[in-house]
Amino acid sequence: MIRLIRDYLFHRWACKSVYSLHSPFVFDWHQEVLRADLSKEGAKVEALRKELIRDQRQMQIQDFGAGSGDKGPSAATQSLGSLVRKASRRRKSGDFLYRFCKYYQPSICLEFGTHVGISSLYQMFALEGGEFHTMEGDPGFAEIAKSNFEAFGQKAHQYVGEFDSILQNEISLVDLRPDYVFIDGNHTYEATLRYFHLLLPHMPDESILVFDDIYWSDGMKKAWSEINAHPEVSVSLDLFELGICFLRRKQAKEHFRFRL
Repeated sequence: MIRLIRDYLFHRWACKSVYSLHSPFVFDWHQEVLRADLSKEGAKVEALRKELIRDQRQMQIQDFGAGSGDKGPSAATQSLGSLVRKASRRRKSGDFLYRFCKYYQPSICLEFGTHVGISSLYQMFALEGGEFHTMEGDPGFAEIAKSNFEAFGQKAHQYVGEFDSILQNEISLVDLRPDYVFIDGNHTYEATLRYFHLLLPHMPDESILVFDDIYWSDGMKKAWSEINAHPEVSVSLDLFELGICFLRRKQAKEHFRFRL
């Protein structure tokens, strides 16, 4: 906790002011995405969140990610409401994802970590024709997310299981070629770097990678540092909660810190 507070204070100190931006690309992003108003669609997602928080059904959750340690997948039982309250995305960052997808309109989206579909819906509401593919390790969450998508008339290609297995057996990145990827699952150094290097050769120019919880642990902090230093990442944006990489391979390398 002390490390996280220290990192956050440093981040606030190092954040850029809009008046110091000399990159037209980043200035436009700052004005149109980062500092835009909350969306009407976000209110719909928040109504769903309130409904889910009241849901007392017991969920046996499977943890395939950082929380499972070295003993393989772990299981625990909690109410759906408590899980949504603790783990689902808050409106501020959810609405940011909505504005982000609304502005860039990616064609093929790939999400690591569906959970109950809160983040997914924020992103899908913004799309005007793009495909949305999402992976979830826990079948119970995936089924709830499916119901939530259907309730809002949203269509997603859903995959259930361990991410590495899905990427090996169910999704062909060679054919899919996503131009927008949101990684919100398995928050370990090794997994995050593995996904990044696996995705990179199959993402076209002008593609975008968004990483959640980049300061969640020393491992995630290290992974984010290595990713934004990679030569194919031309523009990287550190929002503390999220890290964003633009693969604009002909553009000079730039790195910025902002407050979400």
